[in-house]
Amino acid sequence: MTDSEREPALTPQPSATLDCPRCQTTITYYDVTGSYYYGCPNCQTYFKYENDDPPQILRQFDKTTSQPAIALGTEGYLFSLWVRLVGYVVKREAGTLYDWREYYLLLNDGTYRTLSEYHDHWMWSEPTTHTLVAYTSHHAMFEFGKQAAHAGAYVHDRTDNRRYTLFNSYQIELVSVVGEFDYNLLDEAQLTIYEYIQPPTMLIAETVGDTVDWYEARYVEADELEKGFDLDAKTLRPHYGVGAIQPNPTDERWLPTIRIWSLGAVGALVLHLFLAMLNPHPAQVLNQHFSVAKDTATTEGRPTVRSNAFQINGPAHVGVEYVTDLNNHWAEFEAELINQKTGKTYSFTKAVEYYQGVDGGEAWSEGDKADDASLSRIPSGRYFLTIKPYTDEGNLSLDVHVTAGPAPFSNVLVWLLLSGLYPLYLFARGRWFERDRWAQSDYNPNASND
Repeated sequence: MTDSEREPALTPQPSATLDCPRCQTTITYYDVTGSYYYGCPNCQTYFKYENDDPPQILRQFDKTTSQPAIALGTEGYLFSLWVRLVGYVVKREAGTLYDWREYYLLLNDGTYRTLSEYHDHWMWSEPTTHTLVAYTSHHAMFEFGKQAAHAGAYVHDRTDNRRYTLFNSYQIELVSVVGEFDYNLLDEAQLTIYEYIQPPTMLIAETVGDTVDWYEARYVEADELEKGFDLDAKTLRPHYGVGAIQPNPTDERWLPTIRIWSLGAVGALVLHLFLAMLNPHPAQVLNQHFSVAKDTATTEGRPTVRSNAFQINGPAHVGVEYVTDLNNHWAEFEAELINQKTGKTYSFTKAVEYYQGVDGGEAWSEGDKADDASLSRIPSGRYFLTIKPYTDEGNLSLDVHVTAGPAPFSNVLVWLLLSGLYPLYLFARGRWFERDRWAQSDYNPNASND
């Protein structure tokens, strides 16, 4: 937000002072024509002072150690509006020990906004004129003051076409009041509050009987407040736990990630199908027989053999199959697939063993006389194989079959699974975050499934 976008402050903003009727502490107030109710920061006396009438003490609150995180009288800019902090109230959900803090903000035009803080999560709330309709979980119209709320109840914002789910309902107890106010906070004891969420926003229904006043709230990061009120960095404590309308940290990444993954998955499938159409079946590019005599200079080694050259149209999945005449012996083949032009080498080793006999009149066998190796994404070119055999056999008969074709579909599946790990992580993290959010609600729609 630039300075030109900011609403100018009233210069100077009018202010006045009065004395607490109990302890005589001087209280500065700024809404000189609208404020009639005051809370003393020293002795916690809450009183009414209107016109020239004598101050009327309304309640004496217990002294509290709770202090505002932002000092009363502080000016700032939030959402392009000039604001001044004029009131600080600690509230409690009736019948519990759940306290939260509300900061009352005076605007240039004499209207108010509220900052609420719970577990160091902040939200800004203001009246809304949207067309809002409340429903039960069975999609019937909900009548405030006449029906009990249940999990799954919601509000349809017909103006923005958004749906908000019931998160909480409660009544208010006041714990501490400091500053100035344009209405009697004690009247809030008559209210029943309903909170409906669609993070990072909330709709708040303040009801007395069937009368409803609606407010809209939005989540505010602590650094936004520090910037708006020109506070030092880290003045406000970091939040803990999950806030009722705290944005899910995976939301911003989920759609781009799943979009990229989906495009990659479609691309991989299309490429696989295209290559499969060009080469529907692996082509045999080499079929060669070798008779390898024993090398008298070594015990198990045999001379290295070299195959004929063959063409590969890549990128291709290359299969190399060894077929031997082994019988109660083993063999190991150290092989290299070499590009005839570039000298690029792909090394691999394969072992073959086959044993058989008769035990107790029953024939048995173990191993196989043949085995194969696979090489992926081999580029186009002319290649040849060099094979160094090792065996405890005498002379070795070896047939080598080489095929080249498109990668098997299992490779595509492996890629899909591996590349899908991050989207899966985001999904699981997002669900866990929502689980923690709704664990704080008395209207958890998933409670019966946990």
